[in-house]
Amino acid sequence: MNIDKISKTTDSLIKHKIIPEVGLFDITEDMLCAYISIYNRVNGLYGRRYDKHHARRLAGLNLLNLKLQNRGGSPSNCKEGMVYLIENPSFPDHYKVGITTSIPKRLATYQTCSPYRDYSVKKYEFSRDRKQTENAIFASTNISLAKGEWILKTTAAELFIHLLRTIGV
Repeated sequence: MNIDKISKTTDSLIKHKIIPEVGLFDITEDMLCAYISIYNRVNGLYGRRYDKHHARRLAGLNLLNLKLQNRGGSPSNCKEGMVYLIENPSFPDHYKVGITTSIPKRLATYQTCSPYRDYSVKKYEFSRDRKQTENAIFASTNISLAKGEWILKTTAAELFIHLLRTIGV
């Protein structure tokens, strides 16, 4: 994504009082929808078909970055973030489920535990309440927990169907 297009989108959201000009804010579903609409308009994409899940994820990431990098937010006082599945070839039947506010930083912490640097993100989704979403996932009866936060890959499809329903997508 082009930084200039993101800035134009953010400026428009502020101008239209969708997000506050200063200070921290909670990311709402209305903000995500407005971000997608304005971003598409700024880029001449208005009226075209697009992947709604992907657009929502990118809108969430960009609003989260604004909140954390420009507004003084920190992961400890931010309920929004990503819910992810990480995999490693050493564990061919399992995914690790987790939450973070930064996928690259979180993946880097896994890589320090592997001499092959072979962890990879399989899937992630933006959540307006990452801890609540993660708790709902682990409470689901459709998911086969292997141990701790590791699930069997055979239940990953059910996990993300449950996840999308939980976050309201």
